[in-house]
Amino acid sequence: MPMITRRNSLAAGAALLVAPNAVGAEPARDTSDPALRWLRVSNLAMTRLLDLDLAGRSQMTFMRGHMSEIVQYTDAQAYFNRFYTSVGKEFLQFDDYSFVLHHCLRVLYVPWREEIELLRTGLLGSTLGNVGGRLPDMRERPTAPTRRPGAVKANWYSEVYEALSKGVRPVEKGARNEAIKPDKCVLSGSEGLDLIWASFLVYGCDVWARQIPLMWELVGSAISARRAVDQMPKSDLQKAIAARADEYTRESQEFTRLFLAWQDYHSGTVAVHDPMFDKIVRGLGAWLQSLTTDLDSWTIKPIMKDEMYGEVASTVLAMRGTPTSVKLPEMKYWRVLQFTPPSNKIGAPGMPPFA
Repeated sequence: MPMITRRNSLAAGAALLVAPNAVGAEPARDTSDPALRWLRVSNLAMTRLLDLDLAGRSQMTFMRGHMSEIVQYTDAQAYFNRFYTSVGKEFLQFDDYSFVLHHCLRVLYVPWREEIELLRTGLLGSTLGNVGGRLPDMRERPTAPTRRPGAVKANWYSEVYEALSKGVRPVEKGARNEAIKPDKCVLSGSEGLDLIWASFLVYGCDVWARQIPLMWELVGSAISARRAVDQMPKSDLQKAIAARADEYTRESQEFTRLFLAWQDYHSGTVAVHDPMFDKIVRGLGAWLQSLTTDLDSWTIKPIMKDEMYGEVASTVLAMRGTPTSVKLPEMKYWRVLQFTPPSNKIGAPGMPPFA
């Protein structure tokens, strides 16, 4: 396994991570024209999402090369056994956290898509069409058509949302397993980062955590725009768009262009990563199973999903003007464990709870 544990430079993508995770310079508030302001805010957020996806692609490309080394020089189970067995439980829980971070982006896509579809098929969409503008059709998932069927794991967000909308506390599906203590963690430290897979976990979590506030911006602004448009008389909306037809056309076409570009780029990143990962995933799973006779007592992924789904669903319900009456339990995993990147911690800007 020559060079397999050598730390490699990640500078190609890391430069993008030093920028703040805020959307950027916010457009001047125009309370008289909420739909146009929504388009401008969305375009800023989409531009930043594309920037961060570029950072993610650089790391995915790097990891594809590393996985190719694993396939060429050894097999996956032997590789993980040699370099990660001593930190097996931490590896599993760090990987669980990284999965749920990325999964949160997919979950936030659901209410965003729902709101855009309401705007696209409603009065705003039809009136935009009259002046040459348009909104994207987001009904198709932004993923590669060749992705293996098991790539997207169990998702019970819709169950949680429905329960909370009815004032019923969702039933937790995850066990409250003990998380490894911070003083026992080494993978995010200097020694751990000499291990290439550990550097991928740290870097990937940072990228995905920076995208989450942007997704919240897109979700929240779309809900606000849809609710404002729903309250406007038809004639008022038509007059507002006619008075600024060029701006509406330009901004809506840019939003559609940015969304399609993001969708295509994301699909391309999946195509970079998945084919090589598919070659080692069985060995990775076999290694994890060899660590303990009760792997289910180590994992924290399901309980983090429970907490993340609850936060997203309750926040979206409140944004839509129908807050749940259920008081969710205090989070013990999602956004509070030592694996949490700064931009996703409790109290981080652009993250729930919102005022």
